Amino acid sequence: METIATSHGLARVEGTELAVLDLPYAHVGELLADTGSLAHIEAAAVSRRLPLSRLSEVVRAPLPTATVWGVGLNYHAKAAATGRALPQFPILFVKPSTAMSAPDAAIAVPSALSEQVDYEAEVGIVIGRPLHEVGPDRAWDHVAGIVTANDFTCRDIMSATKTPLLAKGLPGFAPLGPSVLPIADVPDRDDVRVRSWVNGEPRQDGRTSDLIFPVAELLSIISRYGRLEPGDVVLTGTPPGTGQDLGTFLTAGDEVTVQVGDLVPLVTPVRAREREAAPV
Repeated sequence: METIATSHGLARVEGTELAVLDLPYAHVGELLADTGSLAHIEAAAVSRRLPLSRLSEVVRAPLPTATVWGVGLNYHAKAAATGRALPQFPILFVKPSTAMSAPDAAIAVPSALSEQVDYEAEVGIVIGRPLHEVGPDRAWDHVAGIVTANDFTCRDIMSATKTPLLAKGLPGFAPLGPSVLPIADVPDRDDVRVRSWVNGEPRQDGRTSDLIFPVAELLSIISRYGRLEPGDVVLTGTPPGTGQDLGTFLTAGDEVTVQVGDLVPLVTPVRAREREAAPV
């Protein structure tokens, strides 16, 4: 059952309605920090109901305090499309908390810094229990659910600086949500579909069964070097079909939609930055 953070509190999706729950948590991260799972969502009493059509009016970031780990080049199809060799170790990075943004919130294209702003549709893995020095055989036991993610990236900044933090860490470049689905409700946790559209045009369509480093292995590797806390998110990589692959990048007025499985889609409008930073 999908869980969504709203201005009225946590809600679960019930058909065409948002059932706002009688729970003392402002967002999913608070629930996970307190309980370690999403189990309370299904049994919680309903305090009010809203039509799902009002989602854009009330939605909030589901995991606003998350540490977001990302991985580059983690789909076999992406490696094949770009002609790159398969990595022998995950290409890991962390996004700053200031990159977090709510569903439906616009991102600003920093045209003074970049002319190659790109989208990356991804399946996000939401941590429920602390994860540190855990083997692949136990990694899934620490997962609370999945979330839709878009790992926005400035390709030219990446090429110029070789620094993922600068290319991927701009304000708003880590939208997540709007919903989190408990891992127990995922039909096949090792084969989750992820798709993207730009202005309604299909761009990406992949499945996590194509990952170079499967989820359990990826989580285990990260846990050797860092400690993942409840509410943190691990992005799993993006399939081919990004702007980099197609030679076309985002501009003001575009709208990117990402869908993971059958979850409520993540929509991100693109606008021009109102006040441009001076080039370095």
